[in-house]
Amino acid sequence: MDAKKSIIVVADTHFGLKKKKQNCDPNAFSDFLDWVVSLEQKGKDELNLGHWSLEDEKMIVKPPEKMVFLGDILELWDTTKESVDVCSRSIVQTLSKLTCEKIYVLGNHDHELVEISGKYPLGRSSINIVEGEYATCKGDKKLMFLHGHQFDKLFALPSWRIMPIFNKVATVFGNYTWLFVVLFAINIAMLISLGFGGLADWITLISLGAISIPFLVVKFGRDIWNRLKTTKYKPEEAEDRVEKWWNNISKPEDEEEVNVIYGHTHSMGFRSMNVGKNNLTLFNLPSWITDQNKKAGVSLENVFRHGFLYIDEEKIEFFGWDTRKKRPFFVPKNLVQERQQSDLSVFVTQQAYGELLQIGWPPELIEKWFRISFSESCLI
Repeated sequence: MDAKKSIIVVADTHFGLKKKKQNCDPNAFSDFLDWVVSLEQKGKDELNLGHWSLEDEKMIVKPPEKMVFLGDILELWDTTKESVDVCSRSIVQTLSKLTCEKIYVLGNHDHELVEISGKYPLGRSSINIVEGEYATCKGDKKLMFLHGHQFDKLFALPSWRIMPIFNKVATVFGNYTWLFVVLFAINIAMLISLGFGGLADWITLISLGAISIPFLVVKFGRDIWNRLKTTKYKPEEAEDRVEKWWNNISKPEDEEEVNVIYGHTHSMGFRSMNVGKNNLTLFNLPSWITDQNKKAGVSLENVFRHGFLYIDEEKIEFFGWDTRKKRPFFVPKNLVQERQQSDLSVFVTQQAYGELLQIGWPPELIEKWFRISFSESCLI
């Protein structure tokens, strides 16, 4: 490990996704990658930490020796391959300029890439496609990277792996699949009214259904599911599943302190927990944040984009990305924890508002983060 370099981690970009309320943002992510390229070329950058730093208000950001992508980077459930290709092509071109190693840990939405897991050349370095977990160290810090669906009870059974198959079947004929759906409906109506005539009727029904049902599930079922189940598990409610996961991959006699970095939930979190003799510090990283607090009625999705985690010999820190200024900004852990723990709207003082502006926070993010409305004079 090079002490003069870092590890940069991103998660859940869902390239190819173009929904009404959730969209990938390849343009802003390209700007972010351009900054990483410039970081390699210049050798460092300086970011303002404000009063949240105990030593110096400026932080030296080191170029990466690794970039880790924590799954759901490509959206292979709710979109077409053509959309994924268009949204990710320029991203891949920029990634090829980076000399650092790229690690791609598969998530649930891009798990079908397990078919090509392994190491491949990508421009000036390689990309390693990994299923499950990826472990490494930085200085004296032990790091474990995974997507995070392992902690989600909805993914406890392997049935979720059928989604890539459904998506392949649903998109193979494009809009012509509607013809099969109509024929399937007609076939069902005829069989109900006239009865089954024999083996040919069953073969026809099964053949049309094998094309129509996956298409209807992907076309309508996923949207209905997303409306009913708009948020994934809350990280603080998954301790039993974290414990079970850790016990499955570790040895009982181990006594370790491990930093576990994961995504999946589209929320930002930071906490510690003990599992036997082990102390786990968990960092939950989003690309964008879908607020899980329904009482607040506020989502950060459109104002917090392409967050990342920065790891070097001394520190592990959260950062956001200002899509207008094309610069990263520091996200203090205490603000992350306060937001996790608060169920109600909170106030921010004029001084704190100014301090957040000083370290690069966009004004609209401050408003949504603290769940306030400046038009109502909530600054005190």
